[in-house]
Amino acid sequence: AVAKGEYSQYSDYVKVALHTEQLMTPAPDATPTPAPNPSPTLSPGTDDDGYTVGSKKKIGKLIYRITAKSNSAMTVEVVRPVKKTYKSVTIPATVKIGGKEYKVTSVKASAFLKNKKLARIVFGKNIRKIGRKSFYGCRKLMNITFKTKYVKSFGKNA
Repeated sequence: AVAKGEYSQYSDYVKVALHTEQLMTPAPDATPTPAPNPSPTLSPGTDDDGYTVGSKKKIGKLIYRITAKSNSAMTVEVVRPVKKTYKSVTIPATVKIGGKEYKVTSVKASAFLKNKKLARIVFGKNIRKIGRKSFYGCRKLMNITFKTKYVKSFGKNA
């Protein structure tokens, strides 16, 4: 860069070009201030993983929906299988969504409705509720295993 007042040895064209360049590119500060880093604003029921109550997530053979998300309770329910062609399904005790562990506590109503190929189901230890008609029409379903003793509710025609 050329210091102000040192234009005398240059032609008029070069003087204009040098002056324009100095106006367009400011000299750097000795101590630049960092740009402020705004903290993201989160909507209620959301945290840094981006999942909220009601969010759905496919994990393995099943689709889950977050039913509770707080420090004391992080739970999901099984919404449905990814495909109706599975012969065997295991519902785990917990799943990880967004790096956080959720208890699988229920099977949604009609989740496996008329799943004609399903022959075996294993329920994890945290299942407390099985919704109405969850397995209605699953004619081949003969092998059912519960890893819990605490199922509180079976819906009608479950």
